[in-house]
Amino acid sequence: MKEEDIDLSAIRSALVQEFIVRQTLQPYLNPWFAVSGELRKHEDMRTRADAVLMEYIKKRRNEPSGHDLLQTLMDARYSDGEGMSDNLILSESMQLLVAGHEHRRMRYRGSLSFELASRLPRKVRQEF
Repeated sequence: MKEEDIDLSAIRSALVQEFIVRQTLQPYLNPWFAVSGELRKHEDMRTRADAVLMEYIKKRRNEPSGHDLLQTLMDARYSDGEGMSDNLILSESMQLLVAGHEHRRMRYRGSLSFELASRLPRKVRQEF
């Protein structure tokens, strides 16, 4: 899977996730989201991100086994011997992509804050 496809899927999924949180915290805005097109926009983003990842999952089914997390999900078996469906692998993969994207974003934000704070004069740092 190309790096830009991974980033695109992770970013779109993170935006959709933020939108879902907003819908949950501000349910009174749901009619506005529907009328304004925000709901459709985020549904389309999710659909495109899912399509990119699903295409990759289907492609990987027809290739020799790899040595990565996707292959681990594809090789996983339940106690009855049944493997995960492509839709479940898609769901699990998307969760991992979003989690990785959020982790990277928060680490960057934290390191940037530390860098900026370290540049403040000592007197200003002591006041905070």
